[in-house]
Amino acid sequence: MNLSKLALTIVPALCLPVSCFAQISKNGAGYILRAKYTKGQVIRFQTVSGVDSNDKTISAMRVRVPVKLQVLDVKRGVATVKLTMGAVVVGGQTFQPEQSTVFALDNRNQGNNTSASIGTNLPLKPVKAGTPWTSVMPVNMFGQISKLEGKYRFAGLKQVNGHLVGVITYELSGPAEGTGTMMILASDGTMYSNDTRLTMGGNKLTRIHSSVTRG
Repeated sequence: MNLSKLALTIVPALCLPVSCFAQISKNGAGYILRAKYTKGQVIRFQTVSGVDSNDKTISAMRVRVPVKLQVLDVKRGVATVKLTMGAVVVGGQTFQPEQSTVFALDNRNQGNNTSASIGTNLPLKPVKAGTPWTSVMPVNMFGQISKLEGKYRFAGLKQVNGHLVGVITYELSGPAEGTGTMMILASDGTMYSNDTRLTMGGNKLTRIHSSVTRG
């Protein structure tokens, strides 16, 4: 298995490892996390991912991947979205061309396409800070869909650069393992930032760091 190519296929798939939209509302001692989509909405992200490894056959690299999410329609609480990930280009060589996928999502980010996702399924019930939930994230590896098991926790609200954000932390396991933190705007639930660190490859450890920012 070529871990360098594997890392490059994982990186863009991880650009949105948890919910892009999760409207936060207080409910008793906890919070309800729900997705809110608006027809015509377009949000752009920039993903910067770095790869390094103990395996000397794998060169350290840094990859930038633009991502665009378009909300095509919303009917009865179900949104039809188009997710476009830019080409993965390293040293002038295209490892993965631009890809677009259209699928439907309800207000808990539960979709109708098991090979496409913009994040975790949101918890059904209100959650307090520290309350865990689980979700499975599809990842494209050599054209085959594999799964990363995710354990997510709502870490509460805080102010960051003048924005009130909700913080979600998570642990991932499967073909790769790691941790991450996402911040979502409390005002409308759209993603503010996301940071993921993964390891893979056994003794010849390969490390992947992916960060996502809006704009």
